[in-house]
Amino acid sequence: MSRTLVAIDVGFGAIKVVASNAEGRKRMFQFPALVQAVPRLPQTRRPSDIFKPESGWHFAFDLNEETHYLIGVGAREMSLESRRQFSPRTQALVLTGIYRALRYLGANLNEKNTVSLVLGVPPGIHSMAKKVRWPETCYINLRPFRVHLFPVYIVSQTAGTVYLFARRLEQKRGTYVFCDIGYGTTDIVVVDITSRGIVALSQVSHEVGCNEIEGVPSSMLSEREAARQNVAYQIAQQISRAIRQAGMNNKEVTGIVLTGGGSVQLSGLLSEATSMSIPLSRIGNTVQDAVFANALGMWEFLRDKMVEKT
Repeated sequence: MSRTLVAIDVGFGAIKVVASNAEGRKRMFQFPALVQAVPRLPQTRRPSDIFKPESGWHFAFDLNEETHYLIGVGAREMSLESRRQFSPRTQALVLTGIYRALRYLGANLNEKNTVSLVLGVPPGIHSMAKKVRWPETCYINLRPFRVHLFPVYIVSQTAGTVYLFARRLEQKRGTYVFCDIGYGTTDIVVVDITSRGIVALSQVSHEVGCNEIEGVPSSMLSEREAARQNVAYQIAQQISRAIRQAGMNNKEVTGIVLTGGGSVQLSGLLSEATSMSIPLSRIGNTVQDAVFANALGMWEFLRDKMVEKT
């Protein structure tokens, strides 16, 4: 029975996945975390896959479409988002991500697959995610889909980016502010990196992200630019707050590291908005590098853990 490594970054806008199998094949992909809760599937929709993790409701999706459907009695209540709740909606998206990863990697879905999983979740639902029971048998199109998840690591979203950055840092020391700018939230963590390890000094999560920019039509140039400046200002304020909470001042910070889908379009504005004289860098040179930084860092963490166990 071969083992598959799967790292999933659970965002409010998208689910990012990095996965590999024992043969060395690796895939990186993402899919929108868009879910419509309905009592029954609309007549016009015929998704290719019907996913049923437990009785009472099921989850419909199509690998080629963006929208997922949480269907069943009480589905609307189960789909409600909460920063402190790991809802059935979130669990279904994670299991869907595992299914997609196995399918893309060419796994035999008629057999029981063993998956080592690391999940990066928003800080507000971190403790709740650790208590989730993961079913070993689900149903895809009424056929059993069996997966054994072991081990399962639950980490805060920014942890993957920190790990990725620290492994590539030539001089293993310094105090850094990591700022993950997502679709609906921005997560900031101040960490101390030494040759002996990584210590988190403070963490701040703020409900501001790219959605405030993307919600403005591209044709409204001045309004869109105003939205970008407003988001950059709010993030800069939260960076200052995180540094203060760590009991530090700007001179003690080695650098600010930006990641997430919003980092590419906001890095220039943030340099101006922070006005802290702190070196500011970005993980990767493209939007894809920034989007997958956390998932890739978690995958590297998982791979290293598996190496330690052998």
